[in-house]
Formats: sequence, structure tokens, C-alpha cells
Amino acid sequence: MAFAVFLVVERKVSHPLVDLDVMRRRNVWAANLVTLLATTGHGVMFFLVPQIVQLPKSSGVGLGVDVDHSGLFLLPGAVLLIFAGPLTGRLVARFGTRLPLALGVALGCAGLVILAAGSSQPVALLTGGAVLGLAGGVTYATLPMLIADSVPLTDLGSANGVNTIVRHVSMAVSAQLAAALVVSSIPASSPYPQWWAFTANYGAAAVLAALALIPIGLLRPRQTAAPDPVGEHDAAAPTTPQIR
Repeated sequence: MAFAVFLVVERKVSHPLVDLDVMRRRNVWAANLVTLLATTGHGVMFFLVPQIVQLPKSSGVGLGVDVDHSGLFLLPGAVLLIFAGPLTGRLVARFGTRLPLALGVALGCAGLVILAAGSSQPVALLTGGAVLGLAGGVTYATLPMLIADSVPLTDLGSANGVNTIVRHVSMAVSAQLAAALVVSSIPASSPYPQWWAFTANYGAAAVLAALALIPIGLLRPRQTAAPDPVGEHDAAAPTTPQIR
């Protein structure tokens, strides 16, 4: 209801907080759709990895790690995410935004497949998390550049803000759905979830991440993108790399 009211108000005011016409541009909604689909894997990983490593070994799926050390299983991904961002800038400068974005999504799929294949094995948890971290660094560094190359300078802040909101909503919803599946797998005879719930969560997230490749294929270069008239307030950021 609140969202519907927001859309109505934004349509009526002379200076909207979010220009809905800009949000309907192909490259903008495609970027938001990529974000929605690709981010589910990170939401699932951030929720499930600490859960599974803290479950006792007697559960048949856990590692029995205490809460103080469980976060260390997310450390490789966090480190690679930090370093992947700056390196992505070089990739975008050389190849444009579409190829690095597809690379980030593909790496996310690979990381989720690794987690699904060995969700209770320490090596799989560390490796899959590291690959997902690398994927996040590439993907989340490319998306702002893609949006900057697709919207007027006056709408750059709101367009990136909406994309950030989409990312957080995707992570929150995917984590809640993952939790629901894990809880539903707990049998009456045991207080612990079944291994298949973790595998199913990672597998579903991998499928959604793979679907993100579809909107990436719909991206159009700036020079052939939308027939919007280009004026002094409608030019995309002049220093950003073009989509190709």
C-alpha cells in the first residue's frame, strides 16, 4: 500500500525523489533485475554458512564450531570482495560493463554450486564463500558504473540508491526464505535440520543467479540505447565507460 502511494505521489510532484521514467529505461531496470537475482546467493550464503558451521557434529550436517570462530568462514569472501572492486575498474575500462557483469554473475553461480556440492565440508564452505565474495566484488563494482552510463547526471544518485535498495531487499527476502526452508526440514524426531535443505537453498540461489544472465544480454550500448532526447540535463556521465 505504501509503495503504491509512493508511486502515485512521485508521478504527481514536479520534482520527484525518483524519476519513474528513468527507472523504466532498459539498462536501468535490467541492472535492477540483475541485482535482484544475483544478490539472492549472497543473502543465502551469509545466513546459512554461520548456521551450518555452528550446528553440532552430532546433527550430521554441522561442524561444531563456536560462534566466535564461525565468522572466520566468511573471511575469505570478504577479503576477495575488497580486492575485486578496484580490479574490476580495469576490466570495465578495457571491456565495458557487460562482460565484467556477466563474469561476476557466473562466478556467483560457481560459488553456489560449490556450496551445494559440499555444504558441510570446510573446504567447500571456504572455497564457495571465497568465490562468492569475488563475484560480489566484481558485480557490485560494475553495477554503479553501468547505471552511471545509462541515466542523466541529475538522476544518478536516485538511480544508484534504488539499486542499493533492491540489493538489500533481495538479501533480506532470500535469507528469510532460506530460513523457512531450513526450519521446514527439521523432522519431529530431531531438533536439527536436514542436509538437503542447505543443498536446496544453494541450488535454488544458483538457478536464480544464472537467470541474471538474461537481463545482462538485454543491455544496450549508450549510443543505441533508448531514443530519449539528449540535452544538457539528460546526458549520461561523460567519464564512465560505455556499455559494450
